[in-house]
Amino acid sequence: MPRRVTRPKVKTGRVGRPGGQTRYLIQWAIDTAENVQEQQIAKDRVASGQSLESWEVDIRDKNNLDLKGADYYSFLISEKIPMGRAPTKNMGDGAVMRAIRRWIPQKGIKPTSGTMENLLYAITRSIHNLGTSLYKSQSKTTAISINDAIEVASSSAKLDKIALEIAEESANKLLQNFIANPKFKVR
Repeated sequence: MPRRVTRPKVKTGRVGRPGGQTRYLIQWAIDTAENVQEQQIAKDRVASGQSLESWEVDIRDKNNLDLKGADYYSFLISEKIPMGRAPTKNMGDGAVMRAIRRWIPQKGIKPTSGTMENLLYAITRSIHNLGTSLYKSQSKTTAISINDAIEVASSSAKLDKIALEIAEESANKLLQNFIANPKFKVR
């Protein structure tokens, strides 16, 4: 299971090779996603690791992009919605057991004694009786702050470097236009 920051996938679609302002926006989106992942790891909000790998930057055109993560990030960033699963009153419809059946191999858990089926039943029964460890240990400090991630990404040295490159490219284009046509007007 990955417990490290994963660079988001970047889909350029019809835009082609991004440059200038688009490159700046892409780097900002990547930095924001990586900052959210760092918070998630630091606050121990990683189960299977799928959320860490879910980030994607989808460029719609040169001025617009979407930063996408797993749907359940809305739960990870909320301080009001309880995290994890609370104890249940009855044994439910089998949804917990089906989820745990998929989760055990993702976590690489092996039974120390008994069969995998025994382990599956023991974990399921424990969650039904006590709730998940995430539910039992939650506090407001475990919520992930998107605003903090955006603030850190916005002050990134990488963005400063890209902004400087964009300014240099623009200045060079103006200079080349002026050399080619001294009557060229800058507006």
